[in-house]
Amino acid sequence: MKCDNTKKFQLCGTANIGSKGQIVIPKHARDALWLKSWDSVSIVLHDNVAIGIVPNSSLEQLMKYVQEQDPIEFNNNN
Repeated sequence: MKCDNTKKFQLCGTANIGSKGQIVIPKHARDALWLKSWDSVSIVLHDNVAIGIVPNSSLEQLMKYVQEQDPIEFNNNN
């Protein structure tokens, strides 16, 4: 499955959790997110449902965007 960087939301691959709890992000998804070995990522949840894996370098930008979309809900959850 290849990532289409022209779409706002997309499924960009799947991953399995190994016996040690590790997840391997598919190469095409790592490339689309500009991730390298040992980069840190955050798992983002909404109502206890995972909605994404975000490079920590982009986390502040994402949180700002989320707050602008629904500031009341965002502030009640933090």
